[in-house]
Amino acid sequence: AGVKVICCVSGLLLSVASLLSMFNIIGNDEEHEKWGLSRSIQSFYLFFFGLLIFFCDMKEEWANQAFDMQTKLFRFFYFMATQPGRAAFYFYVGSITIIMWPESDLWKWVYIALGFVFCVLGAVMIGLRCLEHCRQQ
Repeated sequence: AGVKVICCVSGLLLSVASLLSMFNIIGNDEEHEKWGLSRSIQSFYLFFFGLLIFFCDMKEEWANQAFDMQTKLFRFFYFMATQPGRAAFYFYVGSITIIMWPESDLWKWVYIALGFVFCVLGAVMIGLRCLEHCRQQ
């Protein structure tokens, strides 16, 4: 349950950080001009991925109150319903978050930290899956 809480909070933090950087709420205009369209699109995807992670790891009762959101998500994106699939997704999100490399040192360290957290969470989820599998045998 602790890993799910960390994943949920990390997903929300990724979405917030992506929104702040996409709309240049924290930063200067010169940096935003260097940011470019491709980085803005990548920030949009990271925002979406953060929300996806948030809804996947949210308590089922809470997430399904609005249009059975989590149930539909797991039906259409089945890999997110399995622990290895979700771990692989976390590695993917972590790796693209780490390589964002914005000009600002603040954003650079924010993205590196968030990316590192997602990579570690992916490894933890794989480790938990392996432990579960070993205990069954």
